[in-house]
Amino acid sequence: MAPSTTESPMVSVCGLGKGESNTYSLIVSPLPGWGSGAYTLHLDILWEDGPDTYWFSHFGWPSYEVSVCVDGPCQISLPLVLI
Repeated sequence: MAPSTTESPMVSVCGLGKGESNTYSLIVSPLPGWGSGAYTLHLDILWEDGPDTYWFSHFGWPSYEVSVCVDGPCQISLPLVLI
């Protein structure tokens, strides 16, 4: 089973209107000590409403998943992701 973490930096997408887009950079530093290999980054949207928080994926919205290869040859087809 691959390691998992929910402790990650967050970026606010507040202020984006319907149909608008923006580009954000994701920097993973320092690299987790999981070692070389293929991993999947799961990106989700968190809605904060006062003291309550809701992950979109918990209500059926798909999260965005990106396969990455860390420090070595991986036997999978990957999009170009620079870490």
